[in-house]
Amino acid sequence: MQLHEKIHLMRTVKGLSQEDIAEKLGISANGYGKIERGETDVQWSRLQKIAEVLGISVKDLITLNDKTFVNLNLGRDQNNNMASEQSNYEVKYELEKANLLIEQKDKEIILLREQIAQLKEMIELMKQKI
Repeated sequence: MQLHEKIHLMRTVKGLSQEDIAEKLGISANGYGKIERGETDVQWSRLQKIAEVLGISVKDLITLNDKTFVNLNLGRDQNNNMASEQSNYEVKYELEKANLLIEQKDKEIILLREQIAQLKEMIELMKQKI
């Protein structure tokens, strides 16, 4: 998961809109949208403010993955449990999508390893002919 996807995920979990975050950061909603779409690099100072608004440390945001997400989600304050069902569905969708991407990448790795083995065999055959 890339940083902009992690930011989007945490904003969704917190039940905040892009406009909410943009207002708290003092930037336009369009500018914030570019951050979530990965269209702009995020400066460290901006990343710190985003993490602060999301109620998460920069370290946790950067290292966020499926496992840490579950731990952060379980450990959050009871007052934050008011996220809408739609947000929960969006999070589940994003997690399912991430898992499917991981499965696809694993399959690609297997295929690449097979291709490497075949190429090594071809090289050995060519060496024998020389």
